[in-house]
Amino acid sequence: MRKSIGILAVGLAVVAFGLFLLLPDVGRTGRAEATVVGYGEHTPLRFRTEDGEEVTGTVVVKGSPEVGSKMPVRYDPDEPSDIAVGPDDILVSSGFLVLGAGIVALGLFVGWDTVSERRWRRDHPK
Repeated sequence: MRKSIGILAVGLAVVAFGLFLLLPDVGRTGRAEATVVGYGEHTPLRFRTEDGEEVTGTVVVKGSPEVGSKMPVRYDPDEPSDIAVGPDDILVSSGFLVLGAGIVALGLFVGWDTVSERRWRRDHPK
């Protein structure tokens, strides 16, 4: 029974980590290609939304991208200046959710099997 509780705990932790990765991007359903328009700790980017609105915002990026270079951004259509750079993390977070759910299911199976075996032994003594 302790094994199943441990497996369940690991599975729930993996699911929680997947949700942690997924939640910041829930509202960022818009996708665009942005152009770097300056330098700084918070790199200024400019892009056009799907509605054609031109937006300038800043993000923290690794390294020092050259002015004029392009990069993919995700943004919240209700507040286009809320942007993030890089590829979609949804596949990564979804992978953690699926992996965590599988581990939880394994923990439930092991727990159920353990309980069933104990009941069978109790009802069928030697």
